[in-house]
Amino acid sequence: MSLTTHLSPDERDALAKAGEEALNLCLGRFVAEERAAFWHAIRCCYVQSPKPAPKAPQMPAGVPVTAPEALPLPDLAALPDPAAIPAPHVIQAAADL
Repeated sequence: MSLTTHLSPDERDALAKAGEEALNLCLGRFVAEERAAFWHAIRCCYVQSPKPAPKAPQMPAGVPVTAPEALPLPDLAALPDPAAIPAPHVIQAAADL
């Protein structure tokens, strides 16, 4: 199967770098060892690595793994009754006034 792309190698590399930076920003809540483990798993899945795949990092014994904080669930009783919400065209007409 051939792959057709309209990106130059420089554009592809720039987009790949931007994507990795965005993912690293999202992964910022994890400690460095957990981020390294994530990237190791990604490289194993794609079997492509710009560098030789590093050994999977090992968490030191006795170090607790930090989980992200759970988001509070909304109070469902405080939500409006769906039957009381106007139809989308009514909402749009009111917004257009």
